Amino acid sequence: MRPALLRRRGCRGAVLMELIMTTLVGALLLAVLPGFYLGYVKLWRQETGRLGAGDKATLVVRRMKTDIRNALSATVSSDGNSLSLVQPALSYDSAYHVMGGAVGADGSLVHGQTVEYYFAAAAGSAGGSIYRRVTGADGAQLTQRVVTDSVYPQLNPLSSETGNPAPLFYWNMERRIVVITVTASEPRPSSSTFCSGGMEPICARDGAPLVRVATQDHPEGEVQCSECGRQVKPASELVTYRTELMLRNG
Repeated sequence: MRPALLRRRGCRGAVLMELIMTTLVGALLLAVLPGFYLGYVKLWRQETGRLGAGDKATLVVRRMKTDIRNALSATVSSDGNSLSLVQPALSYDSAYHVMGGAVGADGSLVHGQTVEYYFAAAAGSAGGSIYRRVTGADGAQLTQRVVTDSVYPQLNPLSSETGNPAPLFYWNMERRIVVITVTASEPRPSSSTFCSGGMEPICARDGAPLVRVATQDHPEGEVQCSECGRQVKPASELVTYRTELMLRNG
């Protein structure tokens, strides 16, 4: 009787220890897993927004690359928000069965269509969209399409020459180079709906517009709140893309 009783008491002790260990492990998981989950969701939202903003910024350059390189001349508006590119007229070469630039009597390329890229602010927004408009040699407008949206020229890096945000387009006549600087925004996806919200790149603290401010460590400027003046993480991700493209004709 005594050995059997001791065995039953030992079994009750083992079950109690298993229950305690299971409770401790469960409590530990409940304490740690939410942190991992929230960290993953935060990283997912940030990277998704950054990739979306990067796609919007680079889309402009990809679309403009051929037009700029083939252009005969370029003209930039005084505010840097518009770029006009005169394209060569095309003619069919029956010898090689390809389309090529039409050559005039003086041996130079004939002017054809004009392709214009310009920024237009959106109603009720601090940003806007970049459009592409094609005008024929006779002055008739042929097409007009949106290239990308959610562009914020006022948040471009500061120019070392003027101290103001760099313009969208800058024409270096001596080098025949067009400098393109695009800052685009993409709202971070919602962790509950897995879709983008409609938030502007504003201060996450008080909702004020953002501005570029030069600092000692960042002469090109850092994005800060226009009201509280401190660095903030905007509700949307911002990505700036800058490149230079050379005109090959002319």
